[in-house]
Order: sequence, then C-alpha cells, then structure tokens
Amino acid sequence: MKINWKWAFRGMMAFMVACFGVYWGSMTWLKVNEHEVVLPRLPEGLDGLRILHITDLHSDDPEKMHFDIWKTIDKLSFDMAVITGDMIMGGRRSALSELDPHLEALEALAARVPTFFVAGNHDYMVLPEMMALLESIGITTLQDEACVLVHNGTELTVAGTLDAYHYGKKENYHTMHEMMAQAGDGFRIVLTHQPQMFDALQAYAPDFVVAGHTHGGQLRLPFFPTLYAPGQGFFPKYGDGFYTDADTGAVMYVSRGIGATQFRVRFFNRPELAVFTLRVQKR
Repeated sequence: MKINWKWAFRGMMAFMVACFGVYWGSMTWLKVNEHEVVLPRLPEGLDGLRILHITDLHSDDPEKMHFDIWKTIDKLSFDMAVITGDMIMGGRRSALSELDPHLEALEALAARVPTFFVAGNHDYMVLPEMMALLESIGITTLQDEACVLVHNGTELTVAGTLDAYHYGKKENYHTMHEMMAQAGDGFRIVLTHQPQMFDALQAYAPDFVVAGHTHGGQLRLPFFPTLYAPGQGFFPKYGDGFYTDADTGAVMYVSRGIGATQFRVRFFNRPELAVFTLRVQKR
C-alpha cells in the first residue's frame, strides 16, 4: 500500500497540536467542581454548609502555575475553607519563602471564613515555621488535633491528621486516638493529606473526610480512572473523587489538587478546586 506522506504528515501535526492543547489546558485551565454531599448524620442546622477545598498547591514558582486560583476563589460562595497540605514544593530549609506570593490571599481567606490546614509530605521540612506563619494570619492548623466550629448555631468538629504515611510508619497513627477523642460524638469533618488514612479512620466513624496527595495521577487517559498514585502504586484504591465506606457510611473526597511535583506535567487532568454543599439525608 502506498503511503500518502502528505496526509500522514498532516495527521501527525494534528495529533501533536491536540496533545499540546490537552497539555496546556491541563496546566492552565482551573476547574471548580461543585458537589452536593448527602451525609447520614448531618444535623439540620448544617444543611447547606458550603466548604471550599484547596490542596497540593506546590508553589515553588507561582509564575509556572499560569493561573491565579485566588481570583477564582474571590468569586465563589462558601462558609469555611480547608487546605489539605503540600502548599509548597519543599525539600529545602528556605522553602517557606514559596508561600510569600500567597500570604496576602491566604490572610484574606482566613478573614473571610474559618480556614483550616493540615500538612502534606512536602511541607514537613519547614512544618513548625509554616504552622506558626499560617496561625499568625488567622488559619487554624491541625496536627492530630480537633476543634469545634459553630455554624448557624450548630456545632461541628473539624479534625486534622498528621501525615503519618510519610513521616511515620503507616501502622503507627501517632495520636489519632486522642484526636478523635477530642472530636467527641457529634458531626465530624476530618482533614487528611493522604487518602490511605481513610481505612484507619473508620474505627472512629468520621462523617466526611477530605484528602489530596494523589493529584489524580497527574498523567491520565480519557475515561480512565487514576492510573498511579504516590504511596499506592498503579490503579490505586483511592485515586480521586468520592468514596464511601460500606460499614460506617463515611464519605471521603480525594481532590486532584492544583499543582504538580518535580515532574511538572499534568495531562488530561485539569487543576481542581472543590466546593461541597452538605445536605441532610432525607428520611
């Protein structure tokens, strides 16, 4: 069969342009995912509570992000904000400076709504300094700790785990028991960086868990689930999206996050902000 090189070349060029378009869109086209989350134990007073979820900013050079999440956040409506780690690329003692371009926006966020933070594995080299800095601008930092928030006259507990999967043996969950004891028996939202913690948390029956870390695999194929996640390997149990524990009814959401790690490519994987509207389960 004679090959039509002219059309073969055109096809190759079209394929390359399409790939570049997907790459560029995945690096620059921020997606806001709005979800209604029905939770069995949600009190009536918390029906309609809106939560902004930010994770995996990985900001060592904001100019490489190609977009400004804070302009988008300014236009969104929500009652509280949660940040589940890896705000910086980290890996060096000077890494805290990576937060500098975002501090004004983070302070404005904390002034606007109650804002909570748990650390990821990339944050740990400068974790004490980072937590002190975030606390100084009004963000509540949680490290195997819990605190009570009142919304519309109704209490809810926000708990945040230490990233034990990275900085401790995964069989040793440090002070998780004490953290969940602080949380009491009321409605509980748990923040964790790595979604593998979901299994260990079931002993404490959380209501809603939010996590990040996986980036949705960074490189994806259309219509396929997450192919690879750090700490879980290929075809991970917890890749991205919603998961429900069959025994406890606890719900977890794993966000694809904003940035990327040392391998600075996202493909078929737009950066994500999530906004959850909590809903009472109708009887």
